[in-house]
Amino acid sequence: MKKCKFIYLAMLGVFAVSTAQALPYDQKYWNQKLQIEPFRLPLPPVGYQVEYIGKNGI
Repeated sequence: MKKCKFIYLAMLGVFAVSTAQALPYDQKYWNQKLQIEPFRLPLPPVGYQVEYIGKNGI
């Protein structure tokens, strides 16, 4: 029983390592070539005073 368990774990390890290396070398992450960029507002001009408005308008 121990021999079968060892063989099973060894095959599982070989399978895990082989599937981990399945990605092409130039693509290290699955989302590397996506064209999605975060939306960011431009910085305000120098000296701009930020006005904070609460929920009740004060």
